[in-house]
Amino acid sequence: MRIKIYYAYIWYMKAKLNITIDQDILDQMKQYALHQKTSISEIVESYFRLITAPKRKESFVEMIDRLPKLDIDLNLDLKEEYYRAKGKKYGL
Repeated sequence: MRIKIYYAYIWYMKAKLNITIDQDILDQMKQYALHQKTSISEIVESYFRLITAPKRKESFVEMIDRLPKLDIDLNLDLKEEYYRAKGKKYGL
């Protein structure tokens, strides 16, 4: 029995980008890239990926947590308050 193994190589085309920034910022970025053992191009590319990535959808629990908190007395009898509000509304 023969096992054939195929390798696929994928090349991504890179494009050049010219930007104009202050020399001080460029020097700081070079130092940062040196400490991170990466290149400025990789830093810029990863930042662009970060800001262009689709935002993840918020879960229902997170959405509920963002709602403003109501100031309700915990000792309040809600059933009694309901009937009082209905009586006030309909004049009973």
